[in-house]
Amino acid sequence: MAPAAVHTRALLPIWADALSSGRKPFEVQRYKQVNHNAMKFGERGALVIVSSKGSNLVVAVARVSAVVRDADTSSLAGLVNSMDDEFLKGALRDYMREGTSFDVMHFSEIFDLRQLCLTWSALELKLDCKAPRNSGFPHVDLSWSGHVALQEILARSAVVKHRIEKDEILENPEELSVSVRT
Repeated sequence: MAPAAVHTRALLPIWADALSSGRKPFEVQRYKQVNHNAMKFGERGALVIVSSKGSNLVVAVARVSAVVRDADTSSLAGLVNSMDDEFLKGALRDYMREGTSFDVMHFSEIFDLRQLCLTWSALELKLDCKAPRNSGFPHVDLSWSGHVALQEILARSAVVKHRIEKDEILENPEELSVSVRT
């Protein structure tokens, strides 16, 4: 079995914290005019290494369960309403207000790495790679030993693992946009 694709994503601190804690088990990419297909890599099982913008720390790794592409604001109402935190709901509505279309990546597992205080440079050393930190979802080119090292990090006892239950991960990703539960 081939190792999962690995990508990085830098999020604003509010979203990095919400994702790490499992309160936001998805990532939304907003497009103001043209869909640039930032989530084209998104396939079930891919991993996203998440950092908080303005910080040198890696805060989480999330496993992709599904991607919904080219959704409009009205089709994401259920996603917004699935969030328990009213402040996050308002912030997500504000973010979506400026978009014409959206891609949504749903996660089946989120590994909260905040307790490890893992810096990008330490992670790069452990994975024997250079992790790109530009915008979007840049790909991380890992060797087999890098994939093994990443799995070892995720298996540490200090890592909090959030499993996202979505009625056994619905087969139709279109349905996920309106029925996500945490």
